[in-house]
Amino acid sequence: MITHKYLDEFEELYKSGQMLLNKDRIALLKYLRKVVLVMDNVYFDEQAIEDYVNFTEKWLFKDDGLEPFQKMLACMIFLYFEVEEGEPPNPVFNQFDIFMGRGAGKNGWISSLVEYFISPLCGIPEYHVAIVANSERQAQKSFMEVHNMLKKNPALLAKNGGYFNNGLSKIECVDTLSTIEYLTSNADTKDSFAHGVLIFDEIHQYENPRIVNVLRSGLGKVQPPRTFYISTNGYVRDGVYDKRLEQSRKILKNTTFESRTFPWLCFLDKKSEANNPKMWQKANPMLHEPLSYYAKGLKRTISEEWTEVEKGLGDKTEFLIKRMNVSDVDTEKSVASRAEIMAVNREIPDDLSSYKAVGGLDYASLKDFAAVGLLFKREEELIWLTHSFVRKEFLDNFQLTISDQIPIWQNNGLLTIVDEPTISIEHITDWFIEMRKTYDFNMIVGDTFRMDYVRNSLEGAGFEVDFVRRAKAIEASVAPQIEVDFAEKRLIWGENPLMNWYTNNVVVVRDKFGNMSYEKKSEVRRKTDGFMAFTHAYWKGTELFQNMNVDDPFDYDDSWIFTG
Repeated sequence: MITHKYLDEFEELYKSGQMLLNKDRIALLKYLRKVVLVMDNVYFDEQAIEDYVNFTEKWLFKDDGLEPFQKMLACMIFLYFEVEEGEPPNPVFNQFDIFMGRGAGKNGWISSLVEYFISPLCGIPEYHVAIVANSERQAQKSFMEVHNMLKKNPALLAKNGGYFNNGLSKIECVDTLSTIEYLTSNADTKDSFAHGVLIFDEIHQYENPRIVNVLRSGLGKVQPPRTFYISTNGYVRDGVYDKRLEQSRKILKNTTFESRTFPWLCFLDKKSEANNPKMWQKANPMLHEPLSYYAKGLKRTISEEWTEVEKGLGDKTEFLIKRMNVSDVDTEKSVASRAEIMAVNREIPDDLSSYKAVGGLDYASLKDFAAVGLLFKREEELIWLTHSFVRKEFLDNFQLTISDQIPIWQNNGLLTIVDEPTISIEHITDWFIEMRKTYDFNMIVGDTFRMDYVRNSLEGAGFEVDFVRRAKAIEASVAPQIEVDFAEKRLIWGENPLMNWYTNNVVVVRDKFGNMSYEKKSEVRRKTDGFMAFTHAYWKGTELFQNMNVDDPFDYDDSWIFTG
């Protein structure tokens, strides 16, 4: 069996207990020792490894140097099969799955690699590198690290007798004619590209492998071809990230060498390990002892984020997925827990007439429910005064979990049953006119879906009307703030089982970028009108009330709404 000092040093840190590894990386060490390094035709390119390490520590990682895990990874990049004289080099691993938690230095490490690959130290002519990401900003990240390093070290520039031309869209080595460029993941314009090295950045955003397949089809013209997939976890399931993760975990179980993919998988083994900061190094190898200057600052930042999560003020889902790289996190959840919703059912203060308010309206369908309300801010509290209208015919035709409560709620003034073909706009306008006699407000906000219909009536009564024109963008901006308000018990809407029901019917869904939006748990029988009217008023309130500060799953059982 062959070995290398950087691999031995890394493994010794683990065996001595100085460093904790997750199960995937423990399996990786076993796989390397028992399957890969025992093959009789493999060798480490010692010169390439040392050249890369020395180059990187001299020019890019001057302060802390490379981490033990980064040096170990370098060994695996420059591990080769023996070839006949005159044949191109043949790496044992030509694809790398590098999955680590946010802050683990993926982009900085990739920057050091790609600059080495195009340099005279690597020495491969026209060994072009492409850094690919879903957005131009992300694709530029590693590119600009190389660009900025060259700006800081003018001796490396060709105009000063060095090796590199440092452009803003392409970096070129004048000796090898190799280049670094960044690309966005538009597959339609990439089928003529040919590269030696491909870097697919943040592949958790890739819903399908189209761009990967298109660009990889151009590999092979320059040897040896290499592909790196680097990412934290994300919100797209069953995309490129999940499929590569599944494939990599299968490789770790192999007892014979069958794949050229190197699986570097850093995760918590269990979500509960997030409670123990010592375990964070399983997801982020930057946090392995001894901590570098960078790692000490990183750990402080992560600790502060976790403190916010423990207080109910931080986004636990985001923390687990991004910082801890956990995959089995439910990205759909209810807006608030049962306890948080019931805490909102505190008595509405009787002095609201001295506070400014903003009106909210949800009028999505004229044939079932409509909701109106006023949102007040009193010091740190947000008070929601609301009423609903519901068509009698809808109640007669659909059996809801709340059907037997409707007459009670009407008697208590929470809603009005109207026996009409549609809910008339006059009911909406009259309610706001009546509220204006007592409360200080003039702005009313609603969804654009029906606002054209109601605008004339409301403006005719002297109100100012605004639309929520980009509903998903608005929800993404207010949803995290509303979560915090529930957690900190800032919301009040009185004893209002109808608002409880509306809120219990809303599920928070995240898109592939982690943005939150609101959806119904059931399209017909679980109405959300009251909560959406509140959301509309809340969005405008964040502006009118000047930056008000604005998480737990639970079942769909509604019985607690009626019993308190």
